[in-house]
Amino acid sequence: MLSEVQYVTGVTDAQIAQYQEESEACWKVLVEWSEKTQLFGFGQADWVYHKAAHFEKSSFKSIDTGRLQLWRYLLLAPSIIMTYNSVTTNEPLWFFYYLTHWGVNVSAFSIMATIVASSRREWQTTAMISTQCATALNLLIMVIFWFCLAPYVFPNLGWTGDDLYMRVHMVTLHMIPFVQTTINTIITDIELVEKDWPMMVAMGCFYMFANWMGKLDCGVAIYPVVDWEYPVWTFFGWLFLAFAMAAMYFVWARVHKMWRQHMRFDCNL
Repeated sequence: MLSEVQYVTGVTDAQIAQYQEESEACWKVLVEWSEKTQLFGFGQADWVYHKAAHFEKSSFKSIDTGRLQLWRYLLLAPSIIMTYNSVTTNEPLWFFYYLTHWGVNVSAFSIMATIVASSRREWQTTAMISTQCATALNLLIMVIFWFCLAPYVFPNLGWTGDDLYMRVHMVTLHMIPFVQTTINTIITDIELVEKDWPMMVAMGCFYMFANWMGKLDCGVAIYPVVDWEYPVWTFFGWLFLAFAMAAMYFVWARVHKMWRQHMRFDCNL
């Protein structure tokens, strides 16, 4: 029996079966292409990022596109204040030398990219990659600062004047970017791509170069321990941190995916 559409268009069952086979073959080629078009394993094909996120849509049914965008503007607002404070208290090149500034700036850019990507699909890949990179950077920054540096920084600061300002400055710089990216990935219909962990290793290695440039320019170490006093030790130290950042990103992406699956299960109950 021919369907009404088939009767009108003149398409036969054999032609429909052929179209389905061609569609499946094209999809298979796209999957293989995505695995072969990576540069040394860094990144995926654009269609993977288009499938992984819908930036105009929230993970929560109660949040429409307008409210989602409002949330993102609210998340972006602290970045304006932090950037102003950083500009007035830091040298311009320090934004390249310090990992903290990488986290602040990449996080702010990722939120702006998601705002734009909600209405302009050509920004999809940029929004995905920047969000993932910001997530990885903030995970590493949170661990390094709060567990390794903060115990030595805060005891030397008082609770008045410039010391109080520096306390607030340190807390906001090393906490807000993580909060921004975490909330944005929670309220957005997005699934972080686990396979992009090699990209985080590459980003970590690139920062190692920035850190080395900072030591040459400033004449003092940007961070303790990995301070380039012993170049070989420092190289492997930053390489370890690059892989640690990639591992944390991979685990975070897995946990985020499990949370999304749990959310879907609860909604279907």
